[in-house]
Amino acid sequence: MGRLVLDPRTAIPHYATIFVAFQTQHRYINRSMTSQNRLPPLDEPYAPEVEEDFTKLMPAGMEPLKLFKVLAHNPRVLRRIRRGGLLDPGSISTRQRELVILCTTALCGSDYEFGVHAALFGSQNFTQEELESLGSGRRDLFSKEEQTIVKLCEDLHEKAQLNSSTWNSLRAQYTPAQMIELVTLAGQYRTISYLTNTFEISQETWASGLLSASKDLASVNSSAEP
Repeated sequence: MGRLVLDPRTAIPHYATIFVAFQTQHRYINRSMTSQNRLPPLDEPYAPEVEEDFTKLMPAGMEPLKLFKVLAHNPRVLRRIRRGGLLDPGSISTRQRELVILCTTALCGSDYEFGVHAALFGSQNFTQEELESLGSGRRDLFSKEEQTIVKLCEDLHEKAQLNSSTWNSLRAQYTPAQMIELVTLAGQYRTISYLTNTFEISQETWASGLLSASKDLASVNSSAEP
């Protein structure tokens, strides 16, 4: 998942502090922050293979994500997901990777996973306005090549296929290796969204409500425009 960049004042990931302030100001309450997980995260003691996966997935001294502790009910699946991850350096940039992840999880309504990635990688790769736009559906802040990635995510979400115009843009702008990685990444995070939504995994305290808050921020900003 990568190393967290913590805000020294709050000890939570830097970007999350933006939305904590917004939620306080507008008295925003996210139901998933207080809801019960359908399948509770696995408690200690963990099996040795689970401990090994947690150690490799998380920064030293940080509590495993609730998602991982839910997956730990099936250690085989947890290990396969860890080993099959695409967060290591690949054929696309970190910004492109996170654009796919944030678009896909937003389309799937996965507040949990959108929040985790916005908090972990948001401030390093996107402006605040860009992150808000990903939750609200606004796309004009992104380059032509990035808008093709967004359209790829939308097409795959809608019909598990790319329409001709999206395919033609993708083929003209990206290499075969990049196209494979982009589509695979979108599929992986649709699966992750299935897991977070099906089991109603309650959000991490440092990444809670970011998707829903970004939609509300965009709504507030839009209504304030003359």
